[in-house]
Amino acid sequence: MGFESNDEYNEIMFLREITHTVNAFNDMADIVRLYSKKPETAEQRLANLLSEVMYEDSESV
Repeated sequence: MGFESNDEYNEIMFLREITHTVNAFNDMADIVRLYSKKPETAEQRLANLLSEVMYEDSESV
């Protein structure tokens, strides 16, 4: 990827991380709302979310 400047690169990387964090919070909020209606489904979604996080962490090592 070509960037015009270091500032542009930093902005893109910041937005990428913020977007990732916001998506994770939205996923967690969905799980909390679902829990009262379908606890088993919410538990499965939480397990899936945690396994994604663990997979991403293992990739960065």
